Amino acid sequence: MRILALTQRVPHQPDRGDRIRSHHLLKRLGARHELWLGCLSDERIPRDARKILDTFCQRNEVVRIGSARRLLQSAEALLTRQPLSLAWYQHPRLMETLRSWQKEVRFDAAYVFCSSMAPYWLDLARRESLPAVMDFIDVDSLKWSQYAAASSGPKAWIYRRERNLLGGWEAEVARAAYTNLFVNRSEVETFSELVPGVRVEALDNGVERGYFARPKDEELAAPPRVVFVGMMDYRANVDAVVWFVSKVWPGVLRKEPEAQFFIVGARPTAEVSQLSAVKGVTVTGRVEDVRPFLWGASVAVAPLRIAQGTQNKVLEAMAASVPVVATSLATRGIGVPQGLHVLVKDAPEDFAAAVVSLVHHSSARAAQVEAAHRMIDEYHSWESSAEHLEALLKAAAESKAR
Repeated sequence: MRILALTQRVPHQPDRGDRIRSHHLLKRLGARHELWLGCLSDERIPRDARKILDTFCQRNEVVRIGSARRLLQSAEALLTRQPLSLAWYQHPRLMETLRSWQKEVRFDAAYVFCSSMAPYWLDLARRESLPAVMDFIDVDSLKWSQYAAASSGPKAWIYRRERNLLGGWEAEVARAAYTNLFVNRSEVETFSELVPGVRVEALDNGVERGYFARPKDEELAAPPRVVFVGMMDYRANVDAVVWFVSKVWPGVLRKEPEAQFFIVGARPTAEVSQLSAVKGVTVTGRVEDVRPFLWGASVAVAPLRIAQGTQNKVLEAMAASVPVVATSLATRGIGVPQGLHVLVKDAPEDFAAAVVSLVHHSSARAAQVEAAHRMIDEYHSWESSAEHLEALLKAAAESKAR
């Protein structure tokens, strides 16, 4: 098949949730089909990343989009009925490139990664039939509801506006697509209630267990280490670590006064950086490889209070043989029973007690890790997810032929 793929970020390096999903799926798809990739970037693309794209793309176009353009387009969107999420990812150069490709080749199907890239596909589809598999990943509009609930004043108004407008856009796109994908069954059920009558399926995220596997000679750090991994300019992650340090960490220190908490991730905001002043807390900023921080940890935490979809940070910790304590929101997309693959705690005192318990009991850590490995092997394989996506794209292409 000749497939057009559209992603809002360059699908390499796989260092954040959306790029992890797009990278692994597109790499496998491009190995078996002719893949043409159009995407955006808000940063300079390293030469090695472009070389990686060339290994699985027949053609790729990366359009740099600056913050000034984005802010101007967002300001204009505020004066209309356009979601800010769409304005944030629109660039005429990418549209022009896609139109020129359409004159050059006939695509069998499109794989559209996130609703903000759907305008590009719909523009092409108006010119020539082009069925799409729409990968929403999660119900993004509901995330803005969570932001609104956690905010006040003008911010809350903007977030509510985005939730309403983006929700309408998601429904419009879903009705136009051949089928619609979400990262887990919970998101599928939620979207089906919001937009009944459209074709919706789950396409699970995977994790490369071999890549994250802890080396046999790797020992746990002493004193005990707790770790959080994530992009640290992402609002949900910022909220999570601030809440953990202020509400949970004191309870951990009362029982384990020498414990250390490592916040590992690029682009820490000022609010995150300030947490390093708290006893036992280290903010690393960007690191070349997160795995050593996981391998040395007794516990990984996912204290998310704003979350949609599947949290890759949870899957990666499981694959690295690190037991996880997480909030119910952080684990909803994985569907893990409490106390089996992960400890689910929402109250600060319960969360702290669970962290301390895992630090103290090696047998409990081992049992949780073993259960997590079984779950990953059964449900979270990138190969099986890519095969599922390939089958859906073939069905979409056949619907065009008919």
